[in-house]
Amino acid sequence: MGGSDSDILTPTYTTPILMTLRWVLRTLIDVSFFIASLLVEFQPTQPTLHLEDTGEIRIGNSRVTLDHLLVVYQEGATPEDIAAQHPGLALADVYSTIAYYLTNKQQIDSYLEQLRQIAQHQDSRLTNHRLLELSQRLLRDRTRENNRITGHVHMDSQTYLGNQADYS
Repeated sequence: MGGSDSDILTPTYTTPILMTLRWVLRTLIDVSFFIASLLVEFQPTQPTLHLEDTGEIRIGNSRVTLDHLLVVYQEGATPEDIAAQHPGLALADVYSTIAYYLTNKQQIDSYLEQLRQIAQHQDSRLTNHRLLELSQRLLRDRTRENNRITGHVHMDSQTYLGNQADYS
């Protein structure tokens, strides 16, 4: 019994049960090597992400942003649909970006929330600016209309002061 491990695989006598066990053992060893090679071969790749000066993250060599891809994906588009809609975006990049998102969901959701808050702030500033601009334009138009109706000519303060000096 002081034999080596190879004695287990090559017994001195063979019976159908031992032959079957030997075949099962070798098959398990082969399968485990195959699975190990798959794990090494199919490591998920991290997407190529580029942080722009604007704070946006772009995917691969495309102009597609991370937030746009994820919104389209969350609306039900398949990775194939997304790649077809954006010819500059490789299908592998779409898959790796989605896998990266699913793996790092909390961090990316936080990034997306920050983008949403920035956009909302900029939108409210723009809306306030537009409202101010609109109210100034309406006031100018009303003043012109009132002057037209009453027969007054619109003059700026310099013209008015200059005309007053002529009458003194």
